[in-house]
Amino acid sequence: KLVVSGGILTTTGNIESSGSPVDITISGTGKVIVTQNIDGGSAGVNITIQDSGILEILGDFESNGTVNIAVSSGGTLDIAGDVDMNATFNMTSGTMNLSDNWANQGTNNMTGGTVVFDGNGAQSFNASSASGATFYNLELPNASDITLNTPVTVTNTLTFNGVIATDWTNTLKFGNGATFSQANSSSYINGPIHKSGTEAFTFPLSRPIAISAPSTNTEFAAEYIASSPGGSYSLQDREEGIDHVSSLEHWILNRTSGSSGVAVTLHWDSGSDVG
Repeated sequence: KLVVSGGILTTTGNIESSGSPVDITISGTGKVIVTQNIDGGSAGVNITIQDSGILEILGDFESNGTVNIAVSSGGTLDIAGDVDMNATFNMTSGTMNLSDNWANQGTNNMTGGTVVFDGNGAQSFNASSASGATFYNLELPNASDITLNTPVTVTNTLTFNGVIATDWTNTLKFGNGATFSQANSSSYINGPIHKSGTEAFTFPLSRPIAISAPSTNTEFAAEYIASSPGGSYSLQDREEGIDHVSSLEHWILNRTSGSSGVAVTLHWDSGSDVG
């Protein structure tokens, strides 16, 4: 067990499990710099950062055993390399800054805390399970450099700057009660978005679409497409009272689970040629 309450400790080589979990506790003004990797093996990793403690991992963070992370509001956890797990990843509080890629072939169990993808180049999400990767708070300050190679779910708040590209396999999902911030005309999701729950929601697409609050837990998936729907749908097949269908753009809104109906609001601008 490594306990540091002050000063700076710089390790040489990897920190690896020798049969028991890698256990690191940093408090006070303590700072630990791991110059290579942390590898919990099958035993796992426990990291507790209190007060204004700092842990910097200059290599990768790996484990095949359970990982438990708790970081105080004044603490810092920075990872310069990859997070590469095949384990249950528990995070209850604090912020983890990641400069490279995220891969977990196990389960993310984040009941609190924030993961920030703050790399200066391309970063990616990877997971083997069909449900993908789940985060409590997720921040993507350089969203246009992010690649989703798996579905990603946010259960509390997504904060992003730039364009997040998704598809119907590698989609972005907002859980019940989840929301987002900083979406605008230059920060949006280009591709499908899923939203489950019972609250009204505006999908942060380049031209948003909004739904009223479902009466029961229901999931909807939405996508904006900047082209005519004529290749997939008849422009003449429309409800009474609809004058014409745009040949410039369209939205897809599917109810993917549940049974509640909703009211739908579409948004357009000068590029929609409406008026």
